[in-house]
Amino acid sequence: MIAHAIIPSLVNTGHLPESTQKLRVPLTGFAVLLFAAGTVILILGVNATLDVGAIYNRWFI
Repeated sequence: MIAHAIIPSLVNTGHLPESTQKLRVPLTGFAVLLFAAGTVILILGVNATLDVGAIYNRWFI
């Protein structure tokens, strides 16, 4: 969002210098990295939940 909406808008209005446009690619890469990490954490969490269900026959005691 920041890399593709806020930075170009602020550069066009003159609030940020033109050199700030160079930050768009690293910010997009960082966002992709965070998305991948979140996906892995979500998958690991679902697998952990399934493991608990295999050990205990009741979810709520």
